[in-house]
Amino acid sequence: MELPRIDEGMALRAAGITQPIVLLEGIFTSDELAEAALRSFDLVVHDARQIELLEKSQTAHAFVLWLKIDTGMNRLGFRSEEFSAALARLQRLSTPPRELRLLTHLARADERDDSATREQLARFDA
Repeated sequence: MELPRIDEGMALRAAGITQPIVLLEGIFTSDELAEAALRSFDLVVHDARQIELLEKSQTAHAFVLWLKIDTGMNRLGFRSEEFSAALARLQRLSTPPRELRLLTHLARADERDDSATREQLARFDA
């Protein structure tokens, strides 16, 4: 059984890693959010439920948040038509993010000239 990604981040912190740790799956419960704040993890936000957890949170911790955009992989992330609303919600959090970054998952990141990669990058840039 695979451990939740937050457990992996906690193990890295326990091993003395002080560099930024990004939870690529983000958080799924208020307990995970509290633990992420305690450990100063960066969070990827790819789902409206994660924004809701942040909105309901009483933490004063200012996270570095990575807003994930679905540019065609159809896995995780906000579709282009959902992006503006998700971004606005994150910008209105009672504790504003320390930094708000964007990311996507490219199907063929190592093939920059591939038409699918160019299409995904164009969606991301838009």
